[in-house]
Amino acid sequence: MAKRNRGELFANLLSAPQSNFDSDVNPVSYEACRVSGFITKVFEIFSDDQHSNLCCWGRDGKTILIRKISEFEAVILPMYFKHSKFASFVRQLNMYAFHKTVANPQIAEFHHQYFQRGRTDILHLIKRKARSGSKAVDEEDLAAQQQQQQLSMPPSVKGGSRVGARNGSMTALRSRGQVGGGG
Repeated sequence: MAKRNRGELFANLLSAPQSNFDSDVNPVSYEACRVSGFITKVFEIFSDDQHSNLCCWGRDGKTILIRKISEFEAVILPMYFKHSKFASFVRQLNMYAFHKTVANPQIAEFHHQYFQRGRTDILHLIKRKARSGSKAVDEEDLAAQQQQQQLSMPPSVKGGSRVGARNGSMTALRSRGQVGGGG
C-alpha cells in the first residue's frame, strides 16, 4: 500500500457517493451513506501497516486485534483521538456494536459483521446504538410529574414558588408547634 496523508484514503467515507444521487433508480439518501468519524478513524488505524506491531486486522480480515494494549493507548490513540484512554476506545467500540472475541487480558480482539479489511463499501451500515432513554421522553415525564405535583398541592401553595411553598409550609408547622424554632 502506498504512503498517504492521514485520512486521505478514507476521506470519501464521510461524503455520499455522487453516483447514487444521479440515478433515478432507487436513490440512496445522504444519511444512509455517511460513515461516522469514529468508524473512519478506526478503519484507518487498523489498515495502516505502520501500526502492525501494535494493532492489525485478524487473520481472516473480519476482526481487529490490539496486540499491545498499553502501547496502543500511549501511541496510537493520541494520534487519532482527543483522549488516550483504552477504556474509552473500547466503550466507543461497544456503542457501535463491536464484540470482544477473546478473554485474554494481554490482547484485545473485536468483531463487527460490517467491519472487514478492505470493505469500505459496507462501513456505512455500522450505526451507533440508540440511547436506552430518550431525552425527549425524559422531559415529557418530568413535565407530567411537575403537573401532577401542581394538581396535588393545596390552593394556598400553588401560587408560590417551590422555595416559597416550602418556607410557607415550615412557617405553618412552626406556628402549630410541630417543628423547632426559626433559623
